[in-house]
Amino acid sequence: MDENITIREDEKLSMQLMESFDNPSDEDLALLDVDGCAQTCKDLMDMEMALRHDDQLVDAKEMLDAFHVRRKKARIRRMAIGWASVAAVLAGVLFFLFSGDEKVRQVSDLANVDYIYKANDAIYNKVETLQDEASSKNMCQVMTRKAETKSLLLPDGTEVVLNAGSRLVYPARFHQAKRIVRLYGEAFFKVKKDAKHPFVVKSGNFNTTVLGTQFDVKNYGGVAPTVVLIEGKVVLTDSLGQGNVVMKPGQCATLNRQGEFALSDHVDTGSLSWKDGYQYYDDISFYQMMTEVGRWYHVDVVCKNPSARNSRVHFYIPNDQSLEKTMEMINKLGVARLTLEGHQLVIR
Repeated sequence: MDENITIREDEKLSMQLMESFDNPSDEDLALLDVDGCAQTCKDLMDMEMALRHDDQLVDAKEMLDAFHVRRKKARIRRMAIGWASVAAVLAGVLFFLFSGDEKVRQVSDLANVDYIYKANDAIYNKVETLQDEASSKNMCQVMTRKAETKSLLLPDGTEVVLNAGSRLVYPARFHQAKRIVRLYGEAFFKVKKDAKHPFVVKSGNFNTTVLGTQFDVKNYGGVAPTVVLIEGKVVLTDSLGQGNVVMKPGQCATLNRQGEFALSDHVDTGSLSWKDGYQYYDDISFYQMMTEVGRWYHVDVVCKNPSARNSRVHFYIPNDQSLEKTMEMINKLGVARLTLEGHQLVIR
């Protein structure tokens, strides 16, 4: 009778041990140690814990070989309970080793990735209210995808060049007091003069209002929106029509996180060269350039060389150039080494 009671306690403790994966005490091992079964269970649990905590690289073959040697020497009396539990743990360990462990490592690797640019954040996967607006029969929509620009003429005669990964929504006919268009991304405008009908570009949380001028609006999301004025006069306001800022030719305005515009008299005209068929980067950080390269080619940019981020570079890319050719040219700068790994452009 006492033996039966002891057996039931063994069984209960063994099952609890297998389910909890806790380290057993000496008393637990003494109670479970029937012909080496407890030692076998412990070996398997040690392997499982090592894999889960990733404390060190585990030689799974060596551990499994040792397990099989012990198994041959052991005489297990409780096959239904003892080895059923051992088999369950072994199956779990092997599954974790050959599939789960790889997934855990992949998730861990992704969490530590230093993205300079994430392609999934671009317009291609972004749902905007602009789409609903364009569904109106009186609205038109033009979109550009990776490595693509488009030139268009609006109904009022305004010329627009749309940069890669951008969307412009405008009416089929301007018939209101204001000529209003909506932009996501970047576009260069050469507005047809009409003193009675101001031209308004709505983009995100701010509006750009002009009568007749040449300017660039850039608002991709994830980076500070900017407006560059080439000719004429521009008035910037937030989406509520407050906080007016008047720009002069040759100025650049940047919208900060507090919703305020910071004006600068230093304008890098090379940043607008995309509309003329090429991209010219004049003394900018490697980080900034790779952000633009990632956006242009719609590819993730991952940095595994932090020291390269702040290096200053001068670089030229024709709009119709392939990513592979661009990578080759960047590698010749000697700042870092680029490799294309799947859909990721890796900086090493």
